[in-house]
Amino acid sequence: MNVTIRSAILPLLVALCLVACGDDDGGSTSSLDARIDELFGGQTFGEINYEVAERMLTTTPEDDGPFYMVNFIKHREHARYPDGRETDLSGREADDIYGSLILPILFSIGAEPVYVADVQVSLDARDGTVWDQVGVVRYPSYAAFIAMVESDELRDAAQHKEAGVEKSLVLVAQLPNVEFPPGFNEVDLETVPYPPTADDPPIAVIHLISYNERAEYADGRETELTGREAMELYERGRQQQGTLALGVRPGLWVEIEGELIGDGRAWDDFRINNFPSRATFQAVTTQESLNEAGIDHRLAALADTYALLTAPVINQVGYE
Repeated sequence: MNVTIRSAILPLLVALCLVACGDDDGGSTSSLDARIDELFGGQTFGEINYEVAERMLTTTPEDDGPFYMVNFIKHREHARYPDGRETDLSGREADDIYGSLILPILFSIGAEPVYVADVQVSLDARDGTVWDQVGVVRYPSYAAFIAMVESDELRDAAQHKEAGVEKSLVLVAQLPNVEFPPGFNEVDLETVPYPPTADDPPIAVIHLISYNERAEYADGRETELTGREAMELYERGRQQQGTLALGVRPGLWVEIEGELIGDGRAWDDFRINNFPSRATFQAVTTQESLNEAGIDHRLAALADTYALLTAPVINQVGYE
């Protein structure tokens, strides 16, 4: 692996197994809660979702299988170690150290990085959070993930993760239930209207979505549409505009099973959409284009969201 790429992806890849940061049992009354605290407690960058953690721990081998871990990371400006040591490291630099220590463990259990990217622009963040990185890792099973979290090597390295990360979302997602047709992402990028260049390479836009139970339109119109149905209307509008002809392609669309570490919010969908260039993205996001596609449906659909323009370092769900 290229050294520059390796150093860029290390903190993100391993952040997807970032939760083994302490041994405090948190005063839990049940043995299962105590084990969850031992595995996932001790960190300060998010709250444990005990329901999701319990499901991961109690899933039977017959029901266990591959899953995705989606991670959003915001680094500290300056690293802050739990033991109070003095350091000149930035948060990202501390996270890089953590990555270099546990990346071999990630590979040894058969986990595979699917997507890793730096955030260039925060397009929509209802709570104002400015994320630094986003990544997705495919794990072979819950059991493999838990075994990794329990390893002494990971626990020894966790101090650097705690020092480097200010805030994180760690989301469990199942494999896609919708597969794109074979060859769908085979795009001749040299022939699209806004081809990539050295100064304007392919980008991907990330969406993390929580839907309204019932669509809520700004003009107050009554509707029986669910939030998801309103989003589908917007997506059809986009297709009718000919975005596929521009080379825009969905990469990975998955449903979120739950938030393992975060701030207690519930999320529904995570999406990666690929664009041949930033110029392509700008062409489809003019106000005229958005209105034509039915942006009012999208706005009515969303209860909460993050939309991030990202520069991929690894993109296994990109163009073929």
